[in-house]
Amino acid sequence: MDKGTIEQLKTSVGVIYNNAQSDGFLTPQKHSNMIDDVIDTLAPSYGSAMLNIANEYCVDMSVTQVAYSGHKLYILTFDVTNTGAIVLNVDSLGNIPVKDSLLNELVANDIVVGKIYELRYNSDNSVFIIR
Repeated sequence: MDKGTIEQLKTSVGVIYNNAQSDGFLTPQKHSNMIDDVIDTLAPSYGSAMLNIANEYCVDMSVTQVAYSGHKLYILTFDVTNTGAIVLNVDSLGNIPVKDSLLNELVANDIVVGKIYELRYNSDNSVFIIR
């Protein structure tokens, strides 16, 4: 899906949700999050994270990210199995810790080569949550 199609979809979905918002069903933040979730579902950003230095990975995403934003979905593979807690640097935006769903540090072999992982940025805790 190209960027123009995504923008058209975002506009169309925005019109629908704007109507719901004006009727009091949605707050502006819920509206924004719902549109972002629809876009992520249809065209998530993906990449292959590479080990930079010990347990520090970096990745250039398929769609360049300009900032970390709450609930953003990233689909990644990793080139090296982790040996402990890790950080991830997406598109040179800075290192962010990667945690499990309970916000625990990762332990050795939580990330293995060849597996596809879903990560969501949690802006409340400034971490990536991995699945």
